Amino acid sequence: MRMKCFLCSTKLDLGYLCKAHAEELKRMLDLKINLIEKPEWKHHCDLCGEYKHRKMVEYGSYAYFCDKDILEEWGIYHPTPSQ
Repeated sequence: MRMKCFLCSTKLDLGYLCKAHAEELKRMLDLKINLIEKPEWKHHCDLCGEYKHRKMVEYGSYAYFCDKDILEEWGIYHPTPSQ
């Protein structure tokens, strides 16, 4: 069974976010758009469920994504070259 993007239901081979949403959330994280520096329990990440020791990006008014998951999902589409 193929996964679907958490936000738009696009079918995926890997991960939980499509390329467009992974890139949008990475841009928001980089530019500190809707960034919650010290999230509380109510701001838990919709992908991993964590909130402690994380920074959260609030997407719209209904979803939160942590910095670790955003970077992991972005990395699926922008892999680091092997050294």
